[in-house]
Amino acid sequence: MGVKDLKRAATRGAPEAVVGDPVAELERLNAQLQAEQAQWKTAEERLRREANRAEALVRVAGLLNAQLDLQTVLDAVCEETAHALFAPAVSLGLYDAERDVVNETAAYGLPRAYLRENQAIPAAAYGDTLKRHGAVSVIADLQAVTGARNAGLIRELNLRTILTMGMLREDERIGVINVIAPGEPRAFTDMEMMLLQGIAHQAAQAIVNARLFEQVRAARESLQDLSRRMEEAQTLERRALARELHDKVGLNLTVLSINLNLIRSQLPPDAPPSVGARLNDSLNLLQETIERTRDVMTELRPPVLDDYGLASALRWYAAQFSERTGIRAVAQAEELEPRPPVSVEAGLFRITQEALHNVTKHAQATQVKIELECLDTAIRLSIADDGVGFDTQAAVQPGERRGLGLVSMRERAEALEARLRVHSVPGHGTTVTVEVSR
Repeated sequence: MGVKDLKRAATRGAPEAVVGDPVAELERLNAQLQAEQAQWKTAEERLRREANRAEALVRVAGLLNAQLDLQTVLDAVCEETAHALFAPAVSLGLYDAERDVVNETAAYGLPRAYLRENQAIPAAAYGDTLKRHGAVSVIADLQAVTGARNAGLIRELNLRTILTMGMLREDERIGVINVIAPGEPRAFTDMEMMLLQGIAHQAAQAIVNARLFEQVRAARESLQDLSRRMEEAQTLERRALARELHDKVGLNLTVLSINLNLIRSQLPPDAPPSVGARLNDSLNLLQETIERTRDVMTELRPPVLDDYGLASALRWYAAQFSERTGIRAVAQAEELEPRPPVSVEAGLFRITQEALHNVTKHAQATQVKIELECLDTAIRLSIADDGVGFDTQAAVQPGERRGLGLVSMRERAEALEARLRVHSVPGHGTTVTVEVSR
């Protein structure tokens, strides 16, 4: 029976046909259905917001964990916070523990003048936001605040509401995130507060990581600078010592050789044979001393490196190495134009010396190939042997003597800000490769 039939029956006075008002019952059921639908929509909206919050936190965590540059992290925090809370402007201030102040360091949607005017703000001005996890402060109408240091800029930008959340890590004060809304005063929901708290937690950890990375990078750069200056000082000392050996010791040895030869030529015929024999032994020993002195001078600072450059020095040193050790060494060295700095030439030459020294001591090789290439943006040096090879992981363990040579080469490479790779497989030789930017 339809609604019209019910109405007709009610009009004819047939109370048995229906109990109560059917129209009112239908309206009640419809209202109940609408209320349930509204509840479902509210629940769906809550779930959607919770999912968006979780997605935003995952996105922020992934983005911040992938960054190690401090300013990049700060800029990313501001931008992601603005996107997550649909805020037109966000700023970030870092806490300076030494001065007990907060300095605005990064912003999104705000001019640089805003950062300039928000430096050295007393930490006390932030109250509990810099002391307790999850503590927030909200200023509903910035323009009504009297005595604000940047009141003119606030009015010019029509900034109205500011939500401030502290960033702490294990009770260490890191800084604050400010979410700023222009125009009419804005209310922030509990869900937005929770989202901002999660972002602040992720941001605090990312900032700590970035600061640690900066400290490591600064220490590394300082070590590289120290190594570079030490290498330059050693180069000057070697050059001075080689010159001293040449100008004084070498000259004296040469004069001594001439004098001994003159004495030998003027020996009387009736001179005892033992005198002549002793004189010949002295001349042989003197000649050997002269040769060793020349070798020392060459090792200290080969003149060919100063006069003709790295390529010629490598070819010359390969020939000397072959003659001295019996291991066949071939240098395919491309002339570098323009010549790299003296420190680069000296560093690459010393790495080659160290690598060939390791070949002599450990490799049991029959041949070595040295290659010097000039790439578009880098200089590449490689030293490859056909020796027994070794386990590169075991070689760097404490107590391994072989590891000292590798450490020396790595230190020289780091001083040049070069990349050094050592590839070796037991039974299949070793290749040392160095690349330094041009």
